[in-house]
Amino acid sequence: MKRALIIALLAVAVLAPAALLAQDEDVSLKGLVGYVKALQRRVGEIEQRLAAIETAIAPTPTATLTPTPENRASLTIGRRMNVRRGPGTHYEIIGTADTGDTFEITGKNLSQDWWQIEYESDAAWVYAPYVTTFDDGNVEIVPTPTPTAKTTPAAEEITLNTPVEMPRAMLFAAYAWPVGTAMDEILVSFTVDNDVELGGNHGLYLIACTAFSIAGDGAYFGLQTDVSDPARGNLGKGAIFSRWYENNETAEVRLADTRVPERGWTESGDYEGNFVSVRGRYQWGAGDYTLKVAAQEADNVGQWYGLWVIDGSGKETWIGSLRFSPGARIDPVCYSTVEVYGGPPLKPANVPYWKVSVNPPTGNGIPAALVETWYPQNVESLRNALITVNGARVTFEVGLDYIAHE
Repeated sequence: MKRALIIALLAVAVLAPAALLAQDEDVSLKGLVGYVKALQRRVGEIEQRLAAIETAIAPTPTATLTPTPENRASLTIGRRMNVRRGPGTHYEIIGTADTGDTFEITGKNLSQDWWQIEYESDAAWVYAPYVTTFDDGNVEIVPTPTPTAKTTPAAEEITLNTPVEMPRAMLFAAYAWPVGTAMDEILVSFTVDNDVELGGNHGLYLIACTAFSIAGDGAYFGLQTDVSDPARGNLGKGAIFSRWYENNETAEVRLADTRVPERGWTESGDYEGNFVSVRGRYQWGAGDYTLKVAAQEADNVGQWYGLWVIDGSGKETWIGSLRFSPGARIDPVCYSTVEVYGGPPLKPANVPYWKVSVNPPTGNGIPAALVETWYPQNVESLRNALITVNGARVTFEVGLDYIAHE
């Protein structure tokens, strides 16, 4: 509109003087120039007026607000677990959550060891140490529900809180090579999913391979959370390689079949049968590891085998060596387990959560076949454990807050 009006006025500025000239030839050029300039000033005034009118009548634009994403506190489940009515194992179980499940956090309890979540459109609770949280800085403490009165404790609650004598293996996976296979080396590779400590007088022990033998002499090796030294007590995380003796050799005879690096030590005893072991500190944690037992040199008494821990970067750490019978070779059977050891008796509920995934052992480069997995059958056992098999890879989870098997 504005542009059309201006064009029309300019047309008047040109045509009107021309018409005047046609009517009165006495109009001087000077007068014509003055007329055009006056008209131009008038056009400028009209433009300004039009601009003011357009500004006055123009609609006020609605501000477009860029929505700010609301950072809601959330969590991701780190392992399969119970979802409860309240913050504690004495509350009713209302469901389960699987590894990787994500929930919105709606609150926390006073001691901040349980998170309240929205679960199937209802308020529920999960145990904080087993989850990963996001944007939880402003989560408020919320009232907790009153537990439903129980006339008698649930069987599961009794089992989790009844002390069990130590040591106890919690689950097993058995492996085997073809019958008659004899090997000079065995490797067990595994992933420790989370770091763990047990403390007190108890420890957790990943026995990477046990119930295997070297020329008929039973042996076992693995990682412990608290390796003991008869002279110095418990010394923290480390590795152990042990041999059983079938007869009654003295401790001095058994110790003659050991050797360790400067930082290592030995132990011999009879509280789990006659045995001797080499031990050493090794500060393992979450990550990938391989334990290797391999033949070394032979002497005029027998054949030496050593234990090494290999970390994810390939660095090897020698823990120690044991001497076996002359010409000893590794027999083609072993099983892996997680054991809780120490004393006094321990409640299953006090076993911390620990997850380890174990690959089939290899002997002289040949993978063993997974034969069987099972749980202890005795009544006094630590049943809050779970075995998951993915192909040939076996995952052990111990220290659950529920009974995973019957």
